[in-house]
Amino acid sequence: KAYFEAVKQQQEQGAIYLEDADMIFELSDQITFEVIETGDDNGDRNNNSVLTKLSYQEIDFLFTGDMESDVEKKILSRDLDVDILKAGHHGSKTSSSMAFLEVVKPKTVVISAGKNNTYGHPHPVLLNRLKAYTEDIYVTADLGHIVITTDGQTYEVETVK
Repeated sequence: KAYFEAVKQQQEQGAIYLEDADMIFELSDQITFEVIETGDDNGDRNNNSVLTKLSYQEIDFLFTGDMESDVEKKILSRDLDVDILKAGHHGSKTSSSMAFLEVVKPKTVVISAGKNNTYGHPHPVLLNRLKAYTEDIYVTADLGHIVITTDGQTYEVETVK
């Protein structure tokens, strides 16, 4: 609310408000970081999560925040075929839908979920969906820190308890 109030005040002083759009940052000649716009009024904080894609040469990562399947539908036409997916919403059954996974086609999936969390994340329904694409699934609740390193052509996953 404070942000939109500040925007409104700036507009009253003559500033022009531009609609949200994708942002692409060339971090180097081989590294691109994209913020993929999904809109600002997606119903709740989870669905207003920032969606980002990091590309280093041939290796692509997709970070979905807490985005759920309703917002995933809005971006299915995008170039989201990636190597590594950070699954949405801590492994909730309401995220990483089958339609989304068909576009993303992840080779490796990381799920950030707390050990013994009260929501039961990652949800078994989601794990079954993911297994249609890969057995290479890493869950922080089980494995601790998950570190992925890449040379731009290949990548390695390491876990640190």
